[in-house]
Amino acid sequence: MFSLRPQLLALLIAAATLAGGCRENPEIVLQQARDALQNRDDAGFIALVDPPSRRFLRRAQDVVRLSGQTYEVLGATGFATSLLPTGALVEDTEDGDYCMVATGHLCMVEVKKGRTSQRVPMRLVRGQWRIAMLEMDSFLNTVLPR
Repeated sequence: MFSLRPQLLALLIAAATLAGGCRENPEIVLQQARDALQNRDDAGFIALVDPPSRRFLRRAQDVVRLSGQTYEVLGATGFATSLLPTGALVEDTEDGDYCMVATGHLCMVEVKKGRTSQRVPMRLVRGQWRIAMLEMDSFLNTVLPR
């Protein structure tokens, strides 16, 4: 008699393998996010941040829309490119990747422009690197009340 168990097991293994997908390196995710901002692709940008940042940004969009006010960074016509630092990504001299500090699910990608450098925190979320906006000092300094 024909048994479905081996075929079902094979199908489940294949599905799990495909669902995991390929993990993009943090510097690639950061560049994709910068490109999304440059192209005014808010949905593409939001897809590249971690869940707490995503909730915050979506809520901020609602606030801007409902209040009728335009905020420079969270702009009414889309997110401003200033949400992320511009400049060259700094390669880690020890291992050649772009994670300056990596501890389990956290990676810091350093961006340098002139004499100034900033670190962009990246969190591993369901196997994919995502930008942790709410952990980025430059973002918090921009959006929090003074």
